[in-house]
Amino acid sequence: MSARKIRQSWWVDFRFGFQRYRIRSPECSRAGAQAYEATLRKMLAAGESIDEGQKKLVKFQDFAADWFRVYVMNNNKLSVQLTQRGILDIHLLPHFGKYGLPEITSQVVERYKAKKTNEGLAPKSINNQLGVLRRCLQIAMEWGSLDKLPMIKMLKTPPPVVIFLNEAECKALLADHMEPMANLMILTALRTGMRLGELCGLSWEDIDFKSGILTVRHSFVRGEMNSPKSNKIRHIPITADLTEALKKSAKPCGLVFHIDKKPITGYAGSEILGRACIRTGIKHIGWHKLRHTFASQLVARGANLRAVQELLGHSTIQMTERYVHLAPSSLRQAMSVLEETPKGESLGNPWATALIQQVRYEALPKLKMTMNVGK
Repeated sequence: MSARKIRQSWWVDFRFGFQRYRIRSPECSRAGAQAYEATLRKMLAAGESIDEGQKKLVKFQDFAADWFRVYVMNNNKLSVQLTQRGILDIHLLPHFGKYGLPEITSQVVERYKAKKTNEGLAPKSINNQLGVLRRCLQIAMEWGSLDKLPMIKMLKTPPPVVIFLNEAECKALLADHMEPMANLMILTALRTGMRLGELCGLSWEDIDFKSGILTVRHSFVRGEMNSPKSNKIRHIPITADLTEALKKSAKPCGLVFHIDKKPITGYAGSEILGRACIRTGIKHIGWHKLRHTFASQLVARGANLRAVQELLGHSTIQMTERYVHLAPSSLRQAMSVLEETPKGESLGNPWATALIQQVRYEALPKLKMTMNVGK
């Protein structure tokens, strides 16, 4: 018998008919593994299929290659494909490649997390890698190559720090007219909260000056024109100053922002904003900081969080709630209920006043009785 214990599980490893079978036993004991091997040998001798056992032999590196080719390339945008390809090649395959799919247990994943943490990787980066691993194993279950998905716990990450421009910095950027296209692009970002890829994919057909609505329906990322993030097309009312600025350059069709009629790449877009920061003396920022600035200004001026979520195209309200601390007026209003009511004045709520009086009248007799008993 060739039963062996590997990483807290019992496995059978034997040859039959010039073929090797290495399968995890459903019984976690030597006797159980030996009995399982005997059962498998009988099935093979009778000409029966043991595909249920053979699927456990699939290694992660083999399945990941198939998963990426069949699933990722058919269901994800190019930008997502490139990100997941990088995570697989740089992180997951070197560590999990030789493991059989059922060998990737929660304990193995925890060791991976500890290893990456010791290497100095940020918790968010490690969580991104774990997300790709979990999605790959989920598809392995759907395709019948894995029986049970290991529990993969994400690392705790600190809340993201929201960095945005103040009013003076915004005015300085908008007052810079050395590059007219850059100026219009920055104004559009500050008034709509669009991502860089969405700005690069914006066409004149997406702007309806009659209704004053700008529709975000394209995003140009890594050389590919596609739908916006999460495939969410959104409609943004445009302000008067942005409408006036756009009308000066309006065309019947074509890209709003371009270089020689070609879409602006991410690198070129960063260079455009970088030059504007240098000219105005502002610390170097990315386009996403302008998106944060748009959201921060809305919330600080009392905009409803649900409306801000729709304008930004956030998939969950939790993503928008990181700006809630910028609405001090609403917080102050909530805390006002704790303010002590001046003597002789009503609380301003008849129901609350009546309730307090009722409690007072019911409590006084009991208090007097208690005091008398004490005497």
